[in-house]
Amino acid sequence: MKKLRDQIGLSQTDMSKLMGSNKTTGSLHEKGLRELNAKELSTLSTIELLMNNANEIQATERISLNDQKALVAMLKKLSYNQKRATQKHEIIREKLSRMEETYASNRKLWCLLNELKTNLKGKAANPYVGVLEVKCLEKLKSCGLHQQILLRHQLSMLESEIASAQQIVEEYRGFGVPEVG
Repeated sequence: MKKLRDQIGLSQTDMSKLMGSNKTTGSLHEKGLRELNAKELSTLSTIELLMNNANEIQATERISLNDQKALVAMLKKLSYNQKRATQKHEIIREKLSRMEETYASNRKLWCLLNELKTNLKGKAANPYVGVLEVKCLEKLKSCGLHQQILLRHQLSMLESEIASAQQIVEEYRGFGVPEVG
């Protein structure tokens, strides 16, 4: 069984699962400490017949299998990163929306405060208008156009990352690589 397992290029665990048992049972079979049951014997015989009728497994085919495993692992990671980027994109989009609303309302407040300063002079002037102006300027700074541009740039970068990942996943799906989820 070990010789056949080595020819196929499977680990003891994989060979055991193929035979319908666990690694411990497979190890006992290889050491000759346990007999194969009818199902295991039939599976092993079928594998041997297929191996005798097929050309010898080439090292390049094993490498190809390893490459495919690595590709699937890479696609899983890419899919995970794509989901993470999509979530981050949604969070930033909501933040930008709130920031734009805050900016618009602060612009209105700023215009109102300037009108009040212009219309109320002398004894009618309200000293609290100056305090509101300072608060308004602080808010405008935290949600101003510069901050909005930075968020739009982050959104653009995330959109590119998501689109690139999707394109790669779609491209490899056409080559018969199993879907990752």
